Amino acid sequence: SNILNKKTLIKIIGIVTICISITVALTFAINTGFKHEEPLVYVTRTGEKYHSSGCGYLWASSIPRGLNEAKKVGYTACSRCGGKASGTITINNYGASFGISSLIMCALVLLGFIIYNKISISPDEQSSNSVSISNSSQTLYCQNTRQISTHTISPKPSIIVKCGDIVKHKSFGEGKVVKLSQNYITIQFNDKAREFVFPNAFIEGFLKKENTN
Repeated sequence: SNILNKKTLIKIIGIVTICISITVALTFAINTGFKHEEPLVYVTRTGEKYHSSGCGYLWASSIPRGLNEAKKVGYTACSRCGGKASGTITINNYGASFGISSLIMCALVLLGFIIYNKISISPDEQSSNSVSISNSSQTLYCQNTRQISTHTISPKPSIIVKCGDIVKHKSFGEGKVVKLSQNYITIQFNDKAREFVFPNAFIEGFLKKENTN
């Protein structure tokens, strides 16, 4: 159990690491579409004006900003220096890029989860849960799909077992078939659901089908 938990934990850490790496890579890739050059001006931590380089109002703090970016958030030109731009600054938008890359990553994880579940479902779970026992050989197959396996057994009367059928056990009485798999059958009795080896339980007489098709 500990080994299994360690393996599972390693897989989870690996998957998370891969997802983070892909998200970061996507963020930088998507940001190239947002990145652009703007005229360079300066703002202060507390003021509401944008300034030219060297303006006297920048003595306490001088924060480089793009001219269009500054105007967009409400800054207006300084009355002393006029807020004339000097040079350019590269504007990135990592916030929006990260948001988009996160959505893409979530979609990929969801798609991978759906594909994994479809692949990992056993053949009997993908079928319509109907099993047949023939006269001279036990043939397990799912209706409308394909044969799963064949085992030679002694001649027995033909019987069809499917989910919803009522069967009777020697000790537990009547119960309903709630699940069929390649090697097991699950019966819901009054007290609880019980699992039996299939088709041995029928062959050895522990289970008997009550209703016939």
